Amino acid sequence: MYKIAKRFNSVSLRNILIIPFVIQIVCAVSVVGYLSFRAGQKAVADLANQLIDETSDRIEQKLEDYLATASLVNQINHDLIQTGNLDATDPERLGKHFWQQLQQFNAVDYIYFANESGGIVSVGRDPTHGFNIFPSLMALLVVILGVMPWTTLATLEHLLTSDKF
Repeated sequence: MYKIAKRFNSVSLRNILIIPFVIQIVCAVSVVGYLSFRAGQKAVADLANQLIDETSDRIEQKLEDYLATASLVNQINHDLIQTGNLDATDPERLGKHFWQQLQQFNAVDYIYFANESGGIVSVGRDPTHGFNIFPSLMALLVVILGVMPWTTLATLEHLLTSDKF
């Protein structure tokens, strides 16, 4: 007991008062810092989730609009051909009609029509040259190479030399 009392006598009153306050301040700052860090992490995670949700909603809306427009163009063309208002055997008239549709529907870049005998009419929007109407063979190459880039040269050669073409 005497040794403990002697030890306390050697410690100054200033140290006895300052050390507990410093410990309290360090603990308080540490707790507040930790809580702030956790709140910041949660806020960033919430913001990231909101951004992901908003981005996916926008993508979904744009995709729905695009697909609805493409479906509408297909339905219009189908109805016109079925009613006889558009002759599916006249490539020049089909090309002009598709060209008019491309001007009306900005979301659509290309419109293709293919018949059972292998004839294809294709009208496309080219960013450098405006609108293009492709003849049958050129349209086939554009369809195969543009829409199906994984098509090999052998597959293309087979399609071009096939009796069905």
